[in-house]
Amino acid sequence: MKRNVTRIVILTIAVMLAGTAAWGKKFALVMSPSVPAAKGTAETSADRNGNTELTVKVENLALPTALKHPAATYVIWIQQAGQQPTNAGKMDVGGNLKGEFKTSTPLKTFEIFATAENNPLTQTPSGERIFHATVQQ
Repeated sequence: MKRNVTRIVILTIAVMLAGTAAWGKKFALVMSPSVPAAKGTAETSADRNGNTELTVKVENLALPTALKHPAATYVIWIQQAGQQPTNAGKMDVGGNLKGEFKTSTPLKTFEIFATAENNPLTQTPSGERIFHATVQQ
């Protein structure tokens, strides 16, 4: 009997710790003055391999073609401290001015930001940061 209680306690603690490790965090995006109505979040969680899953959600974000310096698309960048930013992909914004972007990275602490670009495959960000956040998983 005592042995079964010990197993149940150990199993309960293990499940609680595993659940805590998978819980995500939410970070508010800091928007540029050029998109004053925009707001958004960056949400993170850990996948089963220990990578950081990242979801960026924005609302009321102007279409990139409507900016003061029009562009074709928004590009999401991930930058580890002391390193060059990496193009994580493009984020589409619909006619409802909402957008969502998902990716994963092995990094746990990094800066995420977006720029408006004409080429979604560019390897160097140009222009202002439309939004940014520091992520710490």
